[in-house]
Amino acid sequence: MARTFAAFGVAVAMLGCTTTGPAAGIGAVDPGVADVPGDLPATGDAIDTDATARDALSPGQVAGAVWISEPRPAFFDFAVAHHLTLTAIFHWSGERTAAIETWLAFFKEAERRGIPLRISPLPETPDKPGGSYLAARDAQRDLDRVWDFATLYVAEGLQPATIVLDIEGRDPGNLSGSLIRFAMLESAADRDALIAEALPPRAHAEAVAAYQAFVDRGHEAGWKVAATSMPMLANDGCDGANIQRALGTPITGVQWDFLTLQAYRTLTYPEFRDLELPFPTGYYVYRIAKVLHDTWGARGGVDLGLTSVNLIQGSEDDYQSFAEWGEDLAAARAAGIASDLVVPFRLELMFDSKEPADPAAWFADIPEPSAPPDKDQVTDLLLQIWCLADTRLGPLLPADPPAGP
Repeated sequence: MARTFAAFGVAVAMLGCTTTGPAAGIGAVDPGVADVPGDLPATGDAIDTDATARDALSPGQVAGAVWISEPRPAFFDFAVAHHLTLTAIFHWSGERTAAIETWLAFFKEAERRGIPLRISPLPETPDKPGGSYLAARDAQRDLDRVWDFATLYVAEGLQPATIVLDIEGRDPGNLSGSLIRFAMLESAADRDALIAEALPPRAHAEAVAAYQAFVDRGHEAGWKVAATSMPMLANDGCDGANIQRALGTPITGVQWDFLTLQAYRTLTYPEFRDLELPFPTGYYVYRIAKVLHDTWGARGGVDLGLTSVNLIQGSEDDYQSFAEWGEDLAAARAAGIASDLVVPFRLELMFDSKEPADPAAWFADIPEPSAPPDKDQVTDLLLQIWCLADTRLGPLLPADPPAGP
């Protein structure tokens, strides 16, 4: 399989799928052209999200925010000590369960202590009782559920903060693996998996409009509204927005306060292990981060992780050594990402990892990188494969139905 993968790199080059310049990313444009994601300027003004916490960071601290999925009391003192913005992701069924009451109490104590907050409710729905990522399909229903929590949050006396919509499609699964197999082998099974979420152009545009309306509604009520999504969107510019439509992730066309992509190089490890190839390095983070910075300016960021060392077993991987974490931080900084938009996933893993023993080590100062990281053996080829998959998806996506009489 590794030999096939190497030969495929030649085929990709022959097809002209290149991603080596800054204009090969999500919504990327030529310098000076304003037609970028959400019609934001290509070098957008610096956002003021969590500005107080960001300004308190030491110059060498790269990550100024962190994801959490548990309301642990130990996080309060830790967040204060390291000037962190806490980004909470949790399931929300629309009912005030014991778990929701615990989260509300956590938010109140965090606000009392002056800890900046971002919230990311995952709406539970009849078809996804365990909670689901947001998507193009059923967008309005799921956004209404998220807004219900925002309403409850304020009704509890909390101040509007930042809502981060986790837009990964209805069932992301092993999407990177599906894109690789579809592009390399034109696998019918992976093709079907990739287009299962795709909406016709008009319906996808309606989903984009629903998300923009949510952003506008949030702004009117004092909220900031941001999004996080899949890393392969960083290369979605080869042929329109085919990957976004295929995966059901309506990102382009919405004026997010900021956008982060999940540059978890650790999640590529199982795929590259199966292909008997070397793993990506911090260069993978740099390439994705650079696309975000070049197209979204100060509104572009990255989520990093998974943040433990040899703790996770099974279908996901984490870092093989703590040094990899330092490489990823340096890569994000070299790409110009603001500290409050370098967001590790997640704080629980940092606390539970045996290496390093002290979770504070994840937020220690690092030297200013003198240059971008060296290229690795696989990242550019992976982005080229995503580009080819994007091109091949175009004619397979559903068209608008014919207009009625």
